Formats: sequence, C-alpha cells, structure tokens
Amino acid sequence: MESLKHALRLDESAAIELHRLARPAPRRRTRDRPERVSPHLLVLLDDWTAAPAYVLGRSGDVLARNALASALHTRFVHRDNLHRMIFLDPAALEFFRDWTATARAAVHDLRQVAGRTAGERGLRELVGELAIASPRFRGLWAEPAPRGAVRPGTSFFHPDVGELDLRTEIFPISSAPGQRLVAQPAEPGSRSADALVLLSTLDL
Repeated sequence: MESLKHALRLDESAAIELHRLARPAPRRRTRDRPERVSPHLLVLLDDWTAAPAYVLGRSGDVLARNALASALHTRFVHRDNLHRMIFLDPAALEFFRDWTATARAAVHDLRQVAGRTAGERGLRELVGELAIASPRFRGLWAEPAPRGAVRPGTSFFHPDVGELDLRTEIFPISSAPGQRLVAQPAEPGSRSADALVLLSTLDL
C-alpha cells in the first residue's frame, strides 16, 4: 500500500481512505449481491419518454436506461458505470460541458457510498481502477471532502442535437436499497426540450 501511495501521489488522508476501501475491517465486510431492476421499474422506464432516465446501482453501475437515455449516451464506450463514463471515457469531456462540477459530484457520491458499503469487492475494485487510470480522479479523491450537497453540471452536448440544459433529479428506490432512479428533464418549451424530441426520433 505504501508503494501505491507514492505511485498515485496521495497525501496521508487520501492514502488512509484508499487503504480503508482496499482493506475494510472484517465487521464491515459484506458480500456483493447481484443487482437487478424490478420489472415494475423497467415498465416505468419504458413509459418515460419525455426525459432521459436510468437506474444506478450501489457503485454507480448503470443497470437500465430508457430509450432517450440510451440515445443520449450513445457515444460512450464505458456505458456500464457512470463513474467510468465520467473519468475513463473519451467522450466525457465533450459530453459533460461542466466536467469539473460533474466529476466532483461523482467523487462525493462515491465517498458517501464507500462510507456505507466499504466492504463490497466491486466498490473497492472500482475505486482502485479509477485511481490507477485517471489522474483527474486521483486529484479529486485527494481533496478534502466538501460539506453539504454537491450538484453535477447541468449542461451537456450531443453531436446530433447540440447543447442540452438538463436538470438531474435523483430518486432513491425504496424497494431496492442503494439503487437510484436518475431523471434529466429539460425545461418545458425550451430549446433543450425540442432537442430531446429530436433525439428521440434519431436512429442511433
């Protein structure tokens, strides 16, 4: 772990946090459980056509998308996990117009998840993967944790429809603790709303 600390240029607090994730105490260790989206929620996603919507798992895995979210994310290679999309995918810097705000929100979210489920192997592997592969992730992870809510950026870019201003609303799923439904609506009557309508008609 000491060599990893130097290789990643982590300060003492960031190294302690990485060590905690990599080697959680036995009493906190939990067995990874396969995550599935309920059939009722899948029906809701299919019926939700006005805004991109998707379901995130405990560690940011994208478990399901509606058709509009699939069209919105079509340029991404790392489509399986939101954190990989943000930090490892070549499309991220163009897609997330305020990449820094989105990245800070993602790190903040990952820290909160780690505080609740540090023993999960998938989470430890994800943090290690991001720390090794992304200097930007390492830098943000090493920063002191902010207080209060951290909001992601609201501006996006899709090469087929242009700029999009979308809110990001996150709803915990009570029937599946740790899962969240993310919806990104546009202001009704706005250019972004028209762009989403156009996006829904494209064969991507």
